[in-house]
Amino acid sequence: MLRLLTNWLYDRDPFTPLRFADSFAALKAKLATDDRYLERLIQRHLLGNAHRTTVVLQPDAELGTRLEEEETTRLAEARAHLSHADLEELVASTEKLKHLQEQPDAPEDLAKLPRLQLSDLDKAIKTVPRQEDQIAGVPVLHHDLFTNGIAYLDVGCDLRVLPQELLPYIPLFGRALLEMGTERMSFVELQQRIGSQTGGLSAHSLVGPRPDGGPAAAYLFLRGKAMAERVADLTAIVRDVLLEGRLDDQERFLQMALEERASAEAGLVPGGHRVVLTRLRAQFDETGWLAEQMRGLSYLFFLRQLIEDIRGDWPAVQARLEQIRALLVNRPGMLCNATVAGGDRAACDQSLEALLRELPQEAHPSASWTPNLT
Repeated sequence: MLRLLTNWLYDRDPFTPLRFADSFAALKAKLATDDRYLERLIQRHLLGNAHRTTVVLQPDAELGTRLEEEETTRLAEARAHLSHADLEELVASTEKLKHLQEQPDAPEDLAKLPRLQLSDLDKAIKTVPRQEDQIAGVPVLHHDLFTNGIAYLDVGCDLRVLPQELLPYIPLFGRALLEMGTERMSFVELQQRIGSQTGGLSAHSLVGPRPDGGPAAAYLFLRGKAMAERVADLTAIVRDVLLEGRLDDQERFLQMALEERASAEAGLVPGGHRVVLTRLRAQFDETGWLAEQMRGLSYLFFLRQLIEDIRGDWPAVQARLEQIRALLVNRPGMLCNATVAGGDRAACDQSLEALLRELPQEAHPSASWTPNLT
């Protein structure tokens, strides 16, 4: 909201940026009659724009010394123009200012400051409304909240069915579902479809302790959002990436593994304390150990070996990815989360049911994990 004040600062209507619906309507109308409208804008304002500026920034090793010398010279020149009386007055005013700054504020002035009292705090804990339901045999958590016409949907797969040695694959497996295309769409086409029909779709792993003290909860979630009337498009995309996502592109998967390794290695120095903390927490409980396997130092060691395996034995790596999909993408053990206003729930549930009924229904037992560090 503070960005609206920029318009107000220059005597323009601060609410103009909020009236974007007319601008989008005008843009859609132009695109409907001219399918090259955006291309013409790019050609006119970017490619064909003759007004260019090249700025080259070069480091100056002597800049600090030069600035200090300039300041010393400026102060010396200023002092040369002051009389003895001026200098005494300057010293006196400086001492007076320092004295005033060091004086404590008067109690009556401090009393003018607003204070937050304990009675100002809400004693009731704010809770998110939740209703548990079953759709196609899958538990669904509904949250009836005002979302301004947007539906938020999480589709989770239970990681506890995976053998221990497959757990470190999960971050890359989640990326692969969304970044390697499908049987009918290339990676670029899939990203364009996600961008045009939804507000975004991403993969996240979630691990945490259970309230009853049982084995840690561990899920891979596909998390997306879309306008309520476009939820069917969102669930159709989720269906395609789960069932038809390509896992056979060696070069693309190698590129993602290299990116993951570079990111993990780049975070060692600036975020070394987090690496150590994650490693220490892995010693105490299963939740910490799972986080270490998928985000910690063990994950970095895994990535280094995985890159060699991709280059040297890609069929074996691909087989493990397909094994992960076969174990995870099954209705038993899945968990869904839907946040949408009550009036849009029926349409959301209908689209979610259509998605879930297309998924396999093969139950797998929970795997046995033996936490250890490498």
